[in-house]
Amino acid sequence: MQITPHIHVLQTPLGPEQGQFVNVYLLSSDHLTVIDTGLSTSSKLIINYIYEIGRNPSEIDMIVLTHRHPDHIGAAKAIHDQTDCEIAAHILERPAIETVDPSFLKSLGPGIPPRVGGSVPITYPLNDGDNLRVDTGVNLEVIHTPGHTPGSIALLNKEEKALFSGDAVVVPGRMPIYSDPVVSIRSIQRLKGIIGIKHFLPCHDVPVVNEASYERLDAAIEYIRHIDELVHQVSAKTEGRLDPEVLTREVLVELGIAQTHLAQLAVQTFIGHLNTQGLNEVLNVKG
Repeated sequence: MQITPHIHVLQTPLGPEQGQFVNVYLLSSDHLTVIDTGLSTSSKLIINYIYEIGRNPSEIDMIVLTHRHPDHIGAAKAIHDQTDCEIAAHILERPAIETVDPSFLKSLGPGIPPRVGGSVPITYPLNDGDNLRVDTGVNLEVIHTPGHTPGSIALLNKEEKALFSGDAVVVPGRMPIYSDPVVSIRSIQRLKGIIGIKHFLPCHDVPVVNEASYERLDAAIEYIRHIDELVHQVSAKTEGRLDPEVLTREVLVELGIAQTHLAQLAVQTFIGHLNTQGLNEVLNVKG
């Protein structure tokens, strides 16, 4: 689906669960730039979409990966192998992308492809504040947004006032995955400080425009605050002696989130809430 003259979004499946998806973004100008690639099975969807809009995969000049997780880097190898494009990611994510966790390369069951097609070289390492001139009149400012992962980034296209948020902005009702709630909130508050966002482009939610962009950011901060309350309430019942996995199950029940394979990742999220100081202070910062 085309969002602006230069931006397209392709919703790719995250798994068998209904309504679970990863947005892959395509910047279309003289060349093509892909932002995140979904799981390994998404490569054909991306290539087919490029043909549908009258372009050719050979025009892909760069893939930008917002972070290291399988649902974002999965199809990068297949696309890179076909196009020999450059691959950009934050320097802190580089080791995990260039040497992928072996578990990501294994099938999760009969007939299920591996989540990631393979490791890829980061030919364009990024840092906060870098300006990616991906094409004529198309520039992306790199915004370091740690929390979800140490090297997570968002990207701002100033020409169209479009913010690609990666997974920096947690989605209410979805599995919360971050290691430090304070760091995550600070990253979201930084994005809130951007004036005049016209297009908010997340990876696991539908894009929105104008003021709804800031409402999404506020909702994410409120979701983290709510999670913090629940974690401490559940922990207090046992005076802090609750097993982390039991804590996770009980908090997820309170949040109304199904117990999936992603629940293991939420363990670090909830432990982070117990170990982190200063959440109230950062919540009081007006952003």
